[in-house]
Amino acid sequence: MSTVPSSLDQSNSALYKFQFDKLPNTVYWTYSVTLPGVTFGEVIQPTPFLDIKRPGDKLIFDPLTINFIVQENLANYIEIFNWMVGLGHPESLDQYKTWTSQGGKTPKQNIYSDGILTILSNKQNPIVRIKFIDCFPTALSPLTYDSSITDVTPITTDLTLSYSYYKIEAL
Repeated sequence: MSTVPSSLDQSNSALYKFQFDKLPNTVYWTYSVTLPGVTFGEVIQPTPFLDIKRPGDKLIFDPLTINFIVQENLANYIEIFNWMVGLGHPESLDQYKTWTSQGGKTPKQNIYSDGILTILSNKQNPIVRIKFIDCFPTALSPLTYDSSITDVTPITTDLTLSYSYYKIEAL
């Protein structure tokens, strides 16, 4: 016998709010966020007849992807680029040292940042909060400038972040 769900409302993909303290310009211009998938590994127990699948012990989280419109002065692109340069220190180790010790914060606060995706109800009320722990950027897609385009289309780009894990909380 089946039971009726407690809510028959469908999730609306346009109703969300995203917060990321380290990237205020990026968050303001964000037009989509993909809630990453998660995979639970398995262990194969060999037997003489049929191998038996058992639950594993590790979760594997897909990367977090954010799509955003690039500001005219590239401020949101630059804030991510500078974070990546600070972590990747392409010119010298001093870049990393400067990045991780800036602003009177601990190195961990400068290397990582938490992000929060809040899902809103159809009445614009927060109903679910997803917190991404210890995020850091891993990819920033290229920007294409093309003078042959005749319509005014904003430049968009993708940011890919890795993180330790995420937590989902019903509000």
